[in-house]
Amino acid sequence: PYVSHTLADELDSVFSPISEAYSSIRATLDFALPRASHPVIQFTSSQPGEGKTTSAVALATRFAALGRKVLLIDMDLRRPSVAKALGLERAQTGVVDVLYSRVPLERALANCGIENLFVLPTGQIPHNPVEILSSGLLPEFLARHRRDFDVIVIDSSPILGIADAPLLSRYVDGVVFVIEANVSHYGQVRQAVRRLRDVNANIIGTMLTKFRAL
Repeated sequence: PYVSHTLADELDSVFSPISEAYSSIRATLDFALPRASHPVIQFTSSQPGEGKTTSAVALATRFAALGRKVLLIDMDLRRPSVAKALGLERAQTGVVDVLYSRVPLERALANCGIENLFVLPTGQIPHNPVEILSSGLLPEFLARHRRDFDVIVIDSSPILGIADAPLLSRYVDGVVFVIEANVSHYGQVRQAVRRLRDVNANIIGTMLTKFRAL
């Protein structure tokens, strides 16, 4: 799920269908999670390749375009892709180093060249994602830095077969569930949603991606 140059160009054009669609979704998220709350929004999907990273990047960009100070965190600790989606070089330091206080947040941020958008990449892929997400380090980080940003957008791992996304969903204000049109099976989607509901995740909406009208 990477943002191509074509998609990046379309996002820059406020009148393109893709840009308008994401702007509409951004407005919907504003209603679902009031701006005054400094919301933390998680993007996930049932399986890889459904467009969750593209959607997370696009929505973070749309919030930033309004003058909001946005932190985009790549918390897919197994297959991170936010940096590649934004055309950034792979960082040696990232969110795991910040969580463990090895480096301050300011030193780990990547310069993506987009005004008001601050990117916290994964950095080195850890060998213990579940332990990290179960440690309490992430909620401590969010409590410390939430007020520093108007919106925090988190790209997380897919749900099926991995414990990461449901664990992370306990610490965010809302989860956006991304579904790839004509590919995702109903049973997989239902199972993924059930796993989120089992941990009382606040699913604030679903997004249908890659739809092609016949």
